[in-house]
Amino acid sequence: MKVITVLLALILGLSGIYPAVSYAAPKFNDVDPKKYGWAMNSISFMVDKGVVSGYPDGRFQPERLVDKAELTVMIYRLFDRYR
Repeated sequence: MKVITVLLALILGLSGIYPAVSYAAPKFNDVDPKKYGWAMNSISFMVDKGVVSGYPDGRFQPERLVDKAELTVMIYRLFDRYR
């Protein structure tokens, strides 16, 4: 489980390497800008690139652990965009 968390942190960390660009803030009901302000640019970047999309009910669920299937889809989408 730690490996999944480390890989997700690596993916989100790599998204921070790019120059600061103003992305449209995603409209997730459960992402509080005060609590998750440190992650808003990364979340916006990953949403804009189509790597993550949230859940159908409009939530992002930032407190939820990422399972193997979700991580696999995110990695595939991330590297598919940069092929």
